[in-house]
Amino acid sequence: MRTVRMYDKIHRARMGKRWRALEKCARQLLASEPNSVYAIQLLGEALEKQQKVAQALQSYELALAIDSAEKAETIGQTFFLRRLDILYHRARRYEDCHRVCEYYTRRHPDSWDGWNRLRRAAKRIGDASLSAKAKEHADEIRERQEARRRAEEQKQDRFTAIYEEKLRAMGYDPEAMAQEGPHPSFDASDEEWGEWVRRTTDGERIDAEISAGLDAIRELEWEELNERLGPPRPMGAEERRRLLLRTFGQLPEAGRSGFITYTDRSFPDNWVQLTDEVCVVSLRNWNGAAPLKAAQVQALRARGFHSSPDNVIRHKGLSTGELAALIEELFEILGSTADFELVVEMTDS
Repeated sequence: MRTVRMYDKIHRARMGKRWRALEKCARQLLASEPNSVYAIQLLGEALEKQQKVAQALQSYELALAIDSAEKAETIGQTFFLRRLDILYHRARRYEDCHRVCEYYTRRHPDSWDGWNRLRRAAKRIGDASLSAKAKEHADEIRERQEARRRAEEQKQDRFTAIYEEKLRAMGYDPEAMAQEGPHPSFDASDEEWGEWVRRTTDGERIDAEISAGLDAIRELEWEELNERLGPPRPMGAEERRRLLLRTFGQLPEAGRSGFITYTDRSFPDNWVQLTDEVCVVSLRNWNGAAPLKAAQVQALRARGFHSSPDNVIRHKGLSTGELAALIEELFEILGSTADFELVVEMTDS
């Protein structure tokens, strides 16, 4: 049975190169999970490290048989395939290399490693056509991998540029701050952000970094959305109303956490989040827009829509038509044009 303690024993056996202990762990797992590819290939590894190559091959072949019968875990189990190819190659059993690598590419068609191994195996058995085809597939996969890597690097560079721009707008020097300790990347885990917060004692700087980071993430996501959808298009009031009414039905029920975010595509800082009881308006833009339209805001409050803080508007008890009209009015106060395109995001947490 897989437990934290068992994984710890496996890790310690591997790190300490205690292969008999690893074999024991594998056999314990197999006692409770006889069809586990993970356990079988773990046993094969332990046997191979003890120079019991014939037994290791039997274990790896058993893993292949179970995997091909679709009784195994479906994610990330390729170790036994790689070891089979290597061991058969060492034994000059090239037909077996070809058999294993052909299965490898069927099971994991997007694996560069699988196609590259098949290229070598086909070459060894004299199948030049298959070798060329496998090389072509491997090259295509490598090109896609490189393109994704470059895209991720460009995304990180763009995030950094936006992030530093936001910091400068708040009066901070990003270069000076970097010397005091790097901030987490845009895709950092909650634990990494928490460690950074614990390491940083300047409360105002923490607020600035978090604010800049969230703004940068939002702007980067918006750039990607615009790249995918193209430039904003005019949307009439009636089309927006139909969109609003259609999405109200997807609002999480009372008592469940979740909301719908409506955003002006031309001005992404103009947004309204809708829950089952309130509308939350973009505080940054609301603070700037509300004083300019004080009479309209005061009329909202007189109708009983005001809540606390100022950018939270109660809507409990409104019909769907009245709620759609309220959201349109909030966007008008924020300064959105009459033909702005409305974008909808659902969040059900």
